[in-house]
Amino acid sequence: MVRMHSPHRPLAMVVAALVFWLINTTSFAQTMVTDLSTTGIDKQNVIFTDCPRLNDKPSVYGAECGTLQLAENPHQTAGKQIVLNIMRVPAIEDSQLPPIFFLAGGPGQASTDIASVIRQQFSSLLKNHDFVFVDQRGTGFSNPLNCDSDPFKTASLPPLEAALLANEKLQQCIDGYDSDLSFYTTPYAVKDLERVRLALGYQSINMWGASYGTRVILEYLRQYPNAINRAVLDGVAPVAIELPTHVIADSSRSLAKVFEHCRQQPQCRTNFADLQSRWMTLLTTLKKQPQRIELKHPRTEKSRQVYIDDVVISSWVRFSLYVRDLTAIIPLAINRAINADFSMLYSMQALGLDSVNPGISEVMQFNILCAEDNQYRHHQRAFEQKAHFSLLSAVDNGVFNRSCKMISSRIADRAYFDPPQSEVPVLLLSGDIDPATPPHWAERVKEGLPQSQHIIVAGGHHNVSGLGCMPKLIQQFYSLKNATLIDTNCIKNVMPNHYFIDSAGPGLLSPATDGRRDSGD
Repeated sequence: MVRMHSPHRPLAMVVAALVFWLINTTSFAQTMVTDLSTTGIDKQNVIFTDCPRLNDKPSVYGAECGTLQLAENPHQTAGKQIVLNIMRVPAIEDSQLPPIFFLAGGPGQASTDIASVIRQQFSSLLKNHDFVFVDQRGTGFSNPLNCDSDPFKTASLPPLEAALLANEKLQQCIDGYDSDLSFYTTPYAVKDLERVRLALGYQSINMWGASYGTRVILEYLRQYPNAINRAVLDGVAPVAIELPTHVIADSSRSLAKVFEHCRQQPQCRTNFADLQSRWMTLLTTLKKQPQRIELKHPRTEKSRQVYIDDVVISSWVRFSLYVRDLTAIIPLAINRAINADFSMLYSMQALGLDSVNPGISEVMQFNILCAEDNQYRHHQRAFEQKAHFSLLSAVDNGVFNRSCKMISSRIADRAYFDPPQSEVPVLLLSGDIDPATPPHWAERVKEGLPQSQHIIVAGGHHNVSGLGCMPKLIQQFYSLKNATLIDTNCIKNVMPNHYFIDSAGPGLLSPATDGRRDSGD
């Protein structure tokens, strides 16, 4: 997922900042852009319109929205048709510089959902570059493959029972669609992006992707190496990541860093002594003696009976590790849970789920994970992580593997699973505390990208493009003739969080932080 970053603030505001609103649709007024197509591509027109409005204001200032119709099965152009949803924010000045295509994460997140955040974070780039957002097939308004679910309805059940019920719901959703899911994988999404590029008349493009969006860019580099100028990959998630195989190892690494940073801050160390060992004791206790307690949803204030065991509470912490602001509260929230107060951890994940779930197309996401990640080790030698000390619990991956029997999608091109290789300049970005796409995934990808540079943000979590001076560095990367000349010293100021010691906020800065702290803005 792509997430916004904001400065530290009191606890209630930090948590509330996670909730965002989806865009409502209104009327349209038409304009047109003609196609500059090439041999082998049918001529298409992209019809642009006024974009949907939010509270009678532009959802994304200066944006225009359009569609491109194409065949669900590219090999049968007369067959079922689908429509791609496209948003474009034209450059402020008339420029011949390549546009930037922005790709969201998930998988299953619509790129147009991140347009407002992107326009704000990279406003300086808009002077000379068009911004283009294409909802990947199966997401947003591009023939979405949704499956409405309410995780709070199964909150009183043990995780395995909840997972089985979720699978039943997912099967119902899959059966309800007449779409051929084999055409909703990354390689076909990339072909769609190429069709959009040609339809809009761009000779070459720049790309920016976060999380799963980085995988789409890597595949675009493989299929259309001459069509891409430069690319930024934030939170690198190649198909080798094999979700959810490495989830516990990667998120345990992230939580271990939080515990380590807490120990380095005197007030955190004093207030939450032996936090890691006491956390492990809590997991052991909850595994043996699960609890059902009444907890209030922080937004609706409705009380629900919630089942809590080691797997459930681990998922709450793991979810919070994605977000820099939330991580500032984790030591405090864990300490309260150790003392039998689970309300803070529950509130953190509840508000997060409220904001994230409506933006994910679950069937599309499940299809990608089963057709790609779940099949990786049938084509390549799986990556074996070094021995690690697990700090989190999860439902056995066998449950996911069995549920993939619902999906018959497979990727026929075995080359898709090969390590990426490209001479295109690429900027790789990683947050050192990222629980989902930690730096070692970018390092693996870097081996096949000789023109790449990898920036690791010490205080970064999942997606770091909006932190500190990073927008400026990204602008330099797209603008400089020599992409390797970027001076990255400024990003060293984005340090790990100063942790909350109570509900009022963090303690005072200490010599242990070396006097350095960047808000991340």
